[in-house]
Amino acid sequence: WRPLAEKYRSAVWLLDEPYEVDDTSRFSSAFDTVFVNDPGTLRRHKNAHYLPVCFDPGVHTYCPSDERTHAAGFIGGANPRREEALGRLARSGLLSYVVGGPWHDPEVNRLCLAGNIPAGETAQLYRRTRIVVNLFRTRHHYNAEGIAAVSLNPRIYEALACGALVISEHRPELDTALPELPTFRAL
Repeated sequence: WRPLAEKYRSAVWLLDEPYEVDDTSRFSSAFDTVFVNDPGTLRRHKNAHYLPVCFDPGVHTYCPSDERTHAAGFIGGANPRREEALGRLARSGLLSYVVGGPWHDPEVNRLCLAGNIPAGETAQLYRRTRIVVNLFRTRHHYNAEGIAAVSLNPRIYEALACGALVISEHRPELDTALPELPTFRAL
């Protein structure tokens, strides 16, 4: 990719900021323009611009005839705080399914439909779910400075586009982008 980047104007959209910023900042300077999904890492990249994530309107669509057979669900990878919160919901009978993991909590694992599913299946599941729970990542693989994440993730946009109610852990960007979205603060 480097010879092409030198011959043509190039851009990259970094979608795992700030979680992977130490890694992405090592190669981002090879591109003419850098887009980041979280403004907290703009200073770590040359010629960087904030470009928020969103959804694919060809995949994530609302269909009013879809029956919402699932009360609440979560799709995403495991981390200790997610697993604790989802475990409490599962033991209370409030969680219908999870996708992702790997889950160590037996109740969460019991509700796991799959380790991973394609975007189209994710959208179908969101269209059959009344409430999508959004918990952000806690593990920053390559973020030695501990740059705090402020932006929304695709899960919020995708689930809303499919007509689900999203109840999300709070993030600063929610205050301006979706102030009416119901939020909670993790303990």
